[in-house]
Amino acid sequence: MSTDSIPGRRRLLAGAVISTLLLLAANAQTQPESVDLSVIHRIRDEALNHSQVMEHLFYLSDVNGPRVTNSPGFDAAADWAIKRFEEYGLSDVHKEKWGPFGRGWTFDRFSAHLIAPQYAPLVGFPLAWSPSTNGLVRAKAVYAPLATAADFDKYKGKLRGAIVLMDPLRPSSLEWKPRATRLTDAELEEQTKLSISSTPPASPAEFRRQRREATELRKKKYAFLKAEGAAVVVVTGYRGEGLTLMAQAAGSRLDKEPTTPPAIALAPDHYNRIVRLLEHKIPVDLEVNSQTRFLANGDSYNVLGEIPGTTKKDELVMIGAHLDSWQGATGATDNGAGCAVMIEAMRILRKLNLPMARTVRVALWGAEELGLFGSEAYVKQHFADPDTMVLKPEHAKLSAYFNLDYGPGRIRGIYLQSNDMARPIFEAWLKPFHDLDATTLAPRNATSTDHISFDTVGLPGFQFIQDSLEYGVTHHSNLDSYDHLMRGDLMQAAAIVAAFAYQAATRGEMLPRKPLPPPREGGNPYAGIPGMKLNVKYSHPNEAPPLHLDACLSKNPAPAPAVIFVHGGGFVGGPRQTLLKPLYQPVHDAGFAWFTIDYRVAPAHPFPAAVNDVEAAVRFVRQHAIEYRVDSNRIALVGDSAGGHLVAYAGASRDYATRVSAVVSLYGPHDFTRNSTARLSQAAHTFIGLGSGGSADARRRLYQASPVSQVRSGMPPYLLIHGTADQVVPFAQSEEMCARMREAGSSCELIAVPGAGHGLLNWEGHPGQTAYKSGMVEWLRMVFSRANGRGA
Repeated sequence: MSTDSIPGRRRLLAGAVISTLLLLAANAQTQPESVDLSVIHRIRDEALNHSQVMEHLFYLSDVNGPRVTNSPGFDAAADWAIKRFEEYGLSDVHKEKWGPFGRGWTFDRFSAHLIAPQYAPLVGFPLAWSPSTNGLVRAKAVYAPLATAADFDKYKGKLRGAIVLMDPLRPSSLEWKPRATRLTDAELEEQTKLSISSTPPASPAEFRRQRREATELRKKKYAFLKAEGAAVVVVTGYRGEGLTLMAQAAGSRLDKEPTTPPAIALAPDHYNRIVRLLEHKIPVDLEVNSQTRFLANGDSYNVLGEIPGTTKKDELVMIGAHLDSWQGATGATDNGAGCAVMIEAMRILRKLNLPMARTVRVALWGAEELGLFGSEAYVKQHFADPDTMVLKPEHAKLSAYFNLDYGPGRIRGIYLQSNDMARPIFEAWLKPFHDLDATTLAPRNATSTDHISFDTVGLPGFQFIQDSLEYGVTHHSNLDSYDHLMRGDLMQAAAIVAAFAYQAATRGEMLPRKPLPPPREGGNPYAGIPGMKLNVKYSHPNEAPPLHLDACLSKNPAPAPAVIFVHGGGFVGGPRQTLLKPLYQPVHDAGFAWFTIDYRVAPAHPFPAAVNDVEAAVRFVRQHAIEYRVDSNRIALVGDSAGGHLVAYAGASRDYATRVSAVVSLYGPHDFTRNSTARLSQAAHTFIGLGSGGSADARRRLYQASPVSQVRSGMPPYLLIHGTADQVVPFAQSEEMCARMREAGSSCELIAVPGAGHGLLNWEGHPGQTAYKSGMVEWLRMVFSRANGRGA
């Protein structure tokens, strides 16, 4: 062990790292983003001269559409996509379940006719999750526009056995403008400008409130019509002109929700004719046959496949589009086009056999049309929970996600999603496609499709800017079919998606990220815990923004022991609010005060910045002990993963101002030079500010940044908690740290969690892996009792 002082070593390391960072920053300013034009040429040639994109689209739409989630069409399209991915040689091709979803739904037959006063066939289709008619229904039409629940009384007792037209008349207008459009130069120029409105937008909570109210009113309408005995309910959709009809669902996929009456949508021209006849007191007879099926209640799934990376195969680039569609047509423009482009992009990359450092994964999402359910479930399972911002280890491994879902038109650029750091990167990547009209970088946030699931948890998720062509007319409509797409546009889009995936997979660094967002509104991680003080500034390092903590006062009036929680996140991120959430209530119930802190993260702030921040938090709590009713002689540090490392390192401090009574490290890495997985090794190098080399100097610096290097006699008691099946930080890390402390004459205990992996949030779902919480609290009680009255 070196005889250098700890502060001296820190200054030496910090100086070396700062010099390195300044040099890298200078190089970054002079070195443009690299683009391998020889590879781009090959991608363009394959995409434009050997395209299979329309063949993909044929099978997705003509053969297997429509594709309502969990319908036979959806299942058939998924099976076809899996077979196609396997034919192209993709790896790990599979359906990944998520759920519960609820009931599937499909229809087998539909017809609607005007019988009197004159015969005419009617254009329409059944509304999703509505039941069948009782065979062929012939009945009188009744016009009963239900704008609000107050209208119900007008029609009580008048609707039994009738075919009820529920929507108000919606007059059509002449189509003065062409249906198919491309973005003009002026419109693209406008996209490059950031629009700042003087009127604040509605909050997400207000938007959800309005949507809930509209949903509840719709439910009440259908419940009323069902109770009144309507034979069939007819609507005219929410958009569409002439014989173009846009409509979605009547009932719910959830089996706990009641079913509606049989419900259909008719094209505006036909619906309006019937209304005009009824308004003129001319009797109307209609005939409807709608044969639908509710399918098994259960989970749904996404379809995934990948091309494994080489040197960084645990890092990931994702591309995707949603597989589901509505039932009015074959789902070609929304979003068979996007799926066909993604399949073609993967075919191109596999056909050219391009070596890529990172893994490229394609996802065809389920239930986008119902609320981004498939992609949000995937993100929650693999990356983070947006309600709590609990990060999974894979969160640090995703470079970018690229989505296509704004119609069948060619790509004209990309939305930056307010990530200005990506601007110079995407400028370089788009430049080889300027001759194909892809030039625009839009700073604003695109919405309403699957990249939002990624962006919501702080991951780089992007949607391309596209020409709409006829998308405003076709999507969700009875015109959403193969014949409304252009082969050349999809070929161009496939070339650009393949090129972006390749560039992201081979770039030296992952794409830059925006700061992590807070938990989604309504997802309070401290729910049920009183006495919280939020966003208290505890430190302001010169070169960084202020650091904050959240504080919870003890439920007891007297000064209480305190716990400072230090979150994990691979040394590169993680919200202070959530990663240690399962411990908040037990610590609070034990009568302790507690704090959970931010700290500076790598690579912008390498070691020892985060250790210094933990020590600053200890000083803050000690200095404000009276305000927070804390016994300043009884303070413990508790951290998980990267936070476990930080508390184990900071806990060895000899300085009274930062000395603590106890340290609890949950599956923390304690020796970067031993028992290291590939993921841990990479995290350590990022934390220290090292390259990927294995020189003697690098090993020395890794050891100096390891808690084992600080082991001595006279340390506070340590409790290490570790899962025996941890594949990220090996269990041996805690075993050896305990052994080293005991050899030095310091107290250390180890709680092994049998069969547990990495992350206590994952342990919560397994009853046999939660006993550590009571063990930890009892251990803290014992240590605090010993420390009471005799200093830290």
